[in-house]
Amino acid sequence: MPPNSEDLQLTKEEATDLEPEKVSGAQRPRRAKWIELSKILFSALVLVFLVTRVKPSQMAAAISEADFSYLLLALAILPLNLFWQSSRWWLLLKKVKPEVSFRESFQSTLVGLTLGLTIPGGVGGWGKILIIPEKNRATLLGLAVAESLSMYFATLFWGLPALAFFLFGKLRLALLIMLVFSLVIITVVLFRKNLYQTIYPLIPFKSKAADFGEAVKLLGAGKIFAILGISLVFFLTFNFQLFLIVRAFVDLGGIFLAASISMIFLVKNSFPIGFGDLGTREGAAIFFLGKCGISSSQALDSSLLLFAINVLLPALFGSLYLKRLRLRAK
Repeated sequence: MPPNSEDLQLTKEEATDLEPEKVSGAQRPRRAKWIELSKILFSALVLVFLVTRVKPSQMAAAISEADFSYLLLALAILPLNLFWQSSRWWLLLKKVKPEVSFRESFQSTLVGLTLGLTIPGGVGGWGKILIIPEKNRATLLGLAVAESLSMYFATLFWGLPALAFFLFGKLRLALLIMLVFSLVIITVVLFRKNLYQTIYPLIPFKSKAADFGEAVKLLGAGKIFAILGISLVFFLTFNFQLFLIVRAFVDLGGIFLAASISMIFLVKNSFPIGFGDLGTREGAAIFFLGKCGISSSQALDSSLLLFAINVLLPALFGSLYLKRLRLRAK
């Protein structure tokens, strides 16, 4: 259900800032634009290659034989995914704007998902920031970076043990890696300020690092652990979604399938070289799910369905909300 537009009041100038050409930045360096175009081209080429290899007829046949009850269950989890994302962003926003409501965070999350899909180059997060009335947007940008890092740490927490189990089939080794990584994360959080001061002189893009540093100063250890906790649960939630979608095609389960699904997201988040992660996720899905005996058509269908549920559908609601904001500002 689209959010109530009365929660956020934007001026005409702020609404104009949310136009794609404004958010994407007409004055950005040519290098950044070439990077965006290369990502789109990469995703297009990989998808064309995969669809050509799998064949649309095979994909359609797999869909026709799917158990739609599992697909409906995966769709039903979408509100929970949005809840985790909005809750995480809300906890971060409250450090800058204590009066911010959860609904505002939810609206901001939807806008970020929409602009992240429609505008290449990873600047959708800028839209998430612009929707929040706040003059110090540099700090908001730093908080957005912190949020992204928490998600990647969650990916490593689940993905590295999955990699060990996928390669060696030893559960004890996977659990040991999880324990060691937990200790590393706890150490990083507790000594974050000292680590930042040590690393900062070595960072080439100091202006961006400074924004992140200001955001880190706002967050206490307890808040950081809470953000990490939400990211860990969020990772499990959309992993379970993909598990349900796969079950719609094949009657399969077990730890090896769970590890393979985690590996898909480890690859996707470690190599964000496609537009909206399209292409990278699909290629990884075909490879890792194939190791579980799942056909290429079923793996590709599963990956694209997850993309449709978790990205396209929220982006649709976000686009409707953006349109309402612009109309109210006129």
